[in-house]
Amino acid sequence: MGSTDFSYGPWADRQREHLFKFFYPQEYFPMEVTKAPKPGDKRQMQSFDVRLLMQHEATIDILFTKDKETNAIHINVGAGSYLEVTIPWITLQDGYTTKINGQLLHLEATTSLQFRDFVESETLEFCVLCHYPLVWNDHQLWEINLTGCKATVHLIFFHKWFFTGKC
Repeated sequence: MGSTDFSYGPWADRQREHLFKFFYPQEYFPMEVTKAPKPGDKRQMQSFDVRLLMQHEATIDILFTKDKETNAIHINVGAGSYLEVTIPWITLQDGYTTKINGQLLHLEATTSLQFRDFVESETLEFCVLCHYPLVWNDHQLWEINLTGCKATVHLIFFHKWFFTGKC
């Protein structure tokens, strides 16, 4: 069995943006709390859940352009790695929270910088909670939790520019 290659770059991000604008159009008005269904009403979907389980080794390439030059993060992960995404379809009193979590096994990540090494980890568990309030353009809260086992991270000053786009 061979491995799987995933690529995410500017073209894929534009397609994601088109899908989000179609399914989740920005209305610029405060969101309304979703009313609970009454007996006899149709069932109401609570969320859209996606789970991606890699049964074999996989590579993930994240491409982006900065100063008309293509940059990349190249990631190798082992069999058993997984990703789960939960996108809510209802709005609560305080807004809604998108959840992205998973575990990457035998992670090796490099960048397109001259010093390529970035992260190595036997396991890397991650959980990202993106909380969106009821009021459009109000304060958002993103929580990112990372737990690595036998992990090494190589951070150099150029990574700051690499990830922020500043020069």
